[in-house]
Amino acid sequence: MPQIWQGTLAALLLALGIKLGFSLRFRPLSAPVDSIHLLCQAMKTKGDGMTPRRALATGLAGSVGVGNLSGVACALVAGGPGAVFWMWIAALLGMVTAFAEGALAARWPGRGAEGYIRAAGFSKGSVLFCWACVLSALGMGGMAQANAAADALCIWGMPRWLCAVLLTGTALLFTGRSLHTVGKLTERLVPAMTVLFLLLCAGVLIRFPNRILPAFESIVRGAFGLRPCLGGAAGYGIARALSQGVVRGAFTNEAGLGTGPFAYGSCKGEKPAVMGVLASVQVLIDTPILCTLTAVCLLCAGWAPGTDGAALCLSSFSNAWGTPGEVLLAVCVVLFAVASMISWSAYGREALSAFCKPGRFFTGLFAAAVAAGVCFEAGGVLAVCDLFNLLMAIPNAAALCRLTKSGEPPAASCRS
Repeated sequence: MPQIWQGTLAALLLALGIKLGFSLRFRPLSAPVDSIHLLCQAMKTKGDGMTPRRALATGLAGSVGVGNLSGVACALVAGGPGAVFWMWIAALLGMVTAFAEGALAARWPGRGAEGYIRAAGFSKGSVLFCWACVLSALGMGGMAQANAAADALCIWGMPRWLCAVLLTGTALLFTGRSLHTVGKLTERLVPAMTVLFLLLCAGVLIRFPNRILPAFESIVRGAFGLRPCLGGAAGYGIARALSQGVVRGAFTNEAGLGTGPFAYGSCKGEKPAVMGVLASVQVLIDTPILCTLTAVCLLCAGWAPGTDGAALCLSSFSNAWGTPGEVLLAVCVVLFAVASMISWSAYGREALSAFCKPGRFFTGLFAAAVAAGVCFEAGGVLAVCDLFNLLMAIPNAAALCRLTKSGEPPAASCRS
């Protein structure tokens, strides 16, 4: 059953990226100089509200989480090294999709993609999006993050029940913060945790320099089946790699799901093209850079048989640098998880506010999801998250396609 909605989500996101690419002339990929100019201008903007810098930090906090570790690990286990190649393809198309999401969110602000979904005439679709976003906040933002963080904390001999208590307390402490407050927190947290992770990855690559090129070769071979032994098995393997690569890419960078607009739609008075470029930069940092580094490090160092998710990453970095590498990566995992929990809890509250006042009800619900996530297997948690992501992606994709038809005013505003 999970393979059905994983395959559907993969096909939907690929088709959406291709369609938007032709409608928007593959902006921002086709105009890198203009995009860099807009990005530099946006980063200079200062203020007390949700600035472009804080919007990017909030978006990265939600996407640069344990998906960069658990998501990549699960993709390698389920789809083989070839899944990484399809993560790259999904990311390139995802940059175009994210550009459209950010630009349209700036023109029609709302609860994530809800604003432009309503503008496209899909009022029932906006309701579906908000409910699915609440569920995804509980799944991706609560259960998945807690599952990976618990795996990391267990290396210090901490029992899982104590992990559940600590992570639930953290969720109760930060859940309920506004997007403005989240922006201020993540503006400081995201750069620090990203630099720490980059240094760890650099250490692994320095430890195994002769395995870097073979790792990239295995990625390409696995994507296209250059050495197939059996035609049917090779075809299934390629399909599996494609599906896992695209779906796990969406889990990490969130392009096509409609969650990025929560942050980028909160910037008042910014041009749609500027917000679109910021959203595409989020995808660039998340998948082509961080996820690729994670995958290459795992392929170079190897991992313990039978492991999955964050536990696989911890065993891999332990192979490279022993206990110090494992402990430092565990710190990264916990920081990633907390950052994603902060952002996703704000997304969930915003989405639920379309129907009622979230109040303590959502706080308790999110804390319960965090506690439950500690108890489940990583693969099962991610499979449930894929279903919620599909429910968000369907109305979001329909609205994006309608509002970016070539020649219509909304499409022109995205290209400007």
